[in-house]
Formats: sequence, C-alpha cells, structure tokens
Amino acid sequence: MRISVAVLLALTTLSLAAERVVLVEDFTNSGCSYCWTFEPTLNAFVDTYLASGDLSMCRVHVNWPSSADPVYLANPAEQNARWSFYNVSGVPTIKVDGIVSGYPGIQSAYDIRKTVPCYLDIYVAKNPGSDSLSGEIGIRLIAEQDLGAAAALR
Repeated sequence: MRISVAVLLALTTLSLAAERVVLVEDFTNSGCSYCWTFEPTLNAFVDTYLASGDLSMCRVHVNWPSSADPVYLANPAEQNARWSFYNVSGVPTIKVDGIVSGYPGIQSAYDIRKTVPCYLDIYVAKNPGSDSLSGEIGIRLIAEQDLGAAAALR
C-alpha cells in the first residue's frame, strides 16, 4: 500500500510540471576558428531537438577575436549584456539553461538539464498590427508551484 501511494504522489507531482524547454546559448565569433570547427556538431545537435520544441537556441556573438564580426556589430548592446552576464572570456562557450557548460559536451549538458522539472510555463502571443512592423506581444507566466522568493529566474 505504501508503495502505490508513493507512486501515485510521484505521478501527481510530475503531472504538475510544465514542459521543459532547454535554453542553449552559443557564444561565438565569425573570426574564431575553434567556433567554426565546433559548428557542424552544434548544428546537428540543434537540428535534433529544435523542431520538437525541446530546445530554444540563442547565438550570441562577441567582439573578439574579430571586432568586425557582422552579427556582433548589428546589435552590440544586447551581445555585450549577454556575455557580460555570464562572464564569458573565450569562445566558443556554450551555456545550457545558463548553468551547465556545454562545450564540447553539449549532449550530456542537455541531458542533465532536460531531466530537471520545470514549474514555470511561459506563453507568448503576438497580436499583429495593421502593418508588419507593429503590434503587441503578450507574455503570460504560470507557476505550477511556489518558485521561492529568493530563486534566481533566468
């Protein structure tokens, strides 16, 4: 009897968890030879999980070793904020859920984070305006349990 109650409680707890989407952030630069060597591995990994919705990918370009990186130059404020937040000092650097390093072992880092229960659902809806350049984005956050007042959410 105790075992069946424990299993029922475990299943109930799991059913309250939101669907986990793992965030992968790739810190790179167009002038980085190591980054280009890792690129086929990273692209194959992303192709495996992106279409199913199990992965969210963010590629962040830094201004070294090449300060002429066109992606970095297109939006330096956002790029700087992201790599400064993580204290990235070399590329390639892969962060998985902002916690685990994924370079070069991206699959094991993903597997570690995919098993962590998620208790926050995030819904995003775009309401387009009269033209393709305007509109509103609505964001709804639903906590499936107390996230803790001191918890750092990224």
